[in-house]
Amino acid sequence: GTYLLPFRTLTHARNAVRTLNHNMAADITVYLDTGIYRPVRPLLLSPRDSGTNGHNVVWTAAPGATPVISGAEPISGWNLSDASKNIWSAPVPRNVDTRQIYVNGMRATMASGRPPVSLTRTPTGYWAGSAAMATWRNPSDIEFVYISQLGQMTEPICPIRSIKGRAITMAEPCWDNSNRRESNMVGYGILRKPDYVENAYELLNNPGQFYLDRTAGLLYYIPRAGEDMTTADVEAPHLQTLVTGAGTPKNFV
Repeated sequence: GTYLLPFRTLTHARNAVRTLNHNMAADITVYLDTGIYRPVRPLLLSPRDSGTNGHNVVWTAAPGATPVISGAEPISGWNLSDASKNIWSAPVPRNVDTRQIYVNGMRATMASGRPPVSLTRTPTGYWAGSAAMATWRNPSDIEFVYISQLGQMTEPICPIRSIKGRAITMAEPCWDNSNRRESNMVGYGILRKPDYVENAYELLNNPGQFYLDRTAGLLYYIPRAGEDMTTADVEAPHLQTLVTGAGTPKNFV
């Protein structure tokens, strides 16, 4: 890699270092130029990537450069899908499964709201006052959120397994794990009625909210004032880790 003909990826640069670091006479420096580097998997640095003979392998920004390593997927191709609610949609890659997105650098929030029906607790979930939620799309993506119901420092979030008519069955093991607690330092008691519902398309009502339809591979969003979805920078995180090191006490990084 050179300034005029640089490597495109971090992995390519790492692999090039592996051909040079076996018997080093000086440090090896990997310079990252200005740009956004989007690894498809975490950059793994192992003992193979370390310096030898007391020298170092150094990764750094090139002088005056501002490189960014991003674990997010840019989302483009937005179209107005519901003019009455100003809901926009865009296709997302199948590897995107995220609870957060950023629009022009500002974090958006998952679609959420109060339960739309009355709920009576049952051993496996709830009995709803009507079958309104049975028509909602992707019921297994919907979550119930409980604020401080198992102690002030807890906020259980339990997904729904299925909705059939008025019967709402909660997913396991979250339901049992949250209801079969005895007094302890983590939290105790049972879950009562949820404080709110989240991750449902039908709750998409306010600017700055989004819903990810994993089944259809579509991301829905209501833009805030001043956001133009035809030019907005929308980032959907998909990597939990960007860089990782893997060594042992005898063969370290």
